Amino acid sequence: MKNKFIRFCNWAQANWLALIIFMVIIMLCFVTGLAGVVALAKAAWAQQIISLIQS
Repeated sequence: MKNKFIRFCNWAQANWLALIIFMVIIMLCFVTGLAGVVALAKAAWAQQIISLIQS
C-alpha cells in the first residue's frame, strides 16, 4: 500500500496539471448534479403548493 501511495505521489508531481484538470471536471459534474437535484426538489415542492392552493 505504501508503494502504491509513493508511486501515485510521483505520478502526481509529474502530472500535476492533468490532476488539477481532472479534479475540476469531477467537481463541476458534482455541482451540476447537485443543482439538478435542487431544481427537481423545488419543482416538486412548487407543484405540491399549487395543489394545496387549488383544493
